[in-house]
Amino acid sequence: MAIATANEKTAAALAAAIDRRLARCARLAVADQPPGAVVHGVRKDLKRVRAQLRLASDAGAKARAHEEACAGIARKLSRRRDADAVLEALDRLALRADRRADRAKIVEAREHLQSDLAAGADDTRFDPRELRKELLSLRRRVAALDLSTLEAERIADALAHTHRMARRRAARLRREFRAKRFHSLRKSVKRELHQREWLTRRVPGSGVGRKRLKELATLLGENQDIAVLKSFLRREDLHRGRLKRLVNAERDRVRAEALRIAGSLYAD
Repeated sequence: MAIATANEKTAAALAAAIDRRLARCARLAVADQPPGAVVHGVRKDLKRVRAQLRLASDAGAKARAHEEACAGIARKLSRRRDADAVLEALDRLALRADRRADRAKIVEAREHLQSDLAAGADDTRFDPRELRKELLSLRRRVAALDLSTLEAERIADALAHTHRMARRRAARLRREFRAKRFHSLRKSVKRELHQREWLTRRVPGSGVGRKRLKELATLLGENQDIAVLKSFLRREDLHRGRLKRLVNAERDRVRAEALRIAGSLYAD
């Protein structure tokens, strides 16, 4: 009986990890859970699948189209996720507010937006059965991917490439603060975090910095939620006065902490 090589074992483990995630997504799509929880869970798992597919692609597999298919499914669910993210951002803001008057202002805005979101609920609905169908179709296409040529050394090089990309984006952000650059860094940080999570027990040293990466990813996620919140507040003519100052102060706090951590992780 043939004995699998180390490279074959690594390739098989990566294929199995991706398949498990997609299978879980398909089950979650029709789970008896609130729609917001379903969307959040599916999108989180799809981000991990995308990171693993990018790892495979950068290591030589023809997986980029499959990664884009994951992104396409996630985009269809983005309106629902944005609606939940806005309310979560206001909840975090209320917890950090020191003054009772500030908390009251935040609660008032939350009630207004929640009512507005409920009135436009049709825009955030999705068909669970259709979502499951798309995910199962993607799972079948990914299962047909040829990962047999992947080598441990090339996978390690692919992770190094991901890290270099994040470092370049962090450097560009330090040179000029722009919302799009925060968003770009967030995507790179998430990709590196998820790749390191999977590689920790497979490539020596790949787990280094995971804790700090997770902290940075959380902060950059909060910054993105605040950006979405600000757009909703502007639409409802609520982005003014005391509430605007509170939101901007929280954005500045989150960004400053994110930049501090990014500076330690991605020093030139």
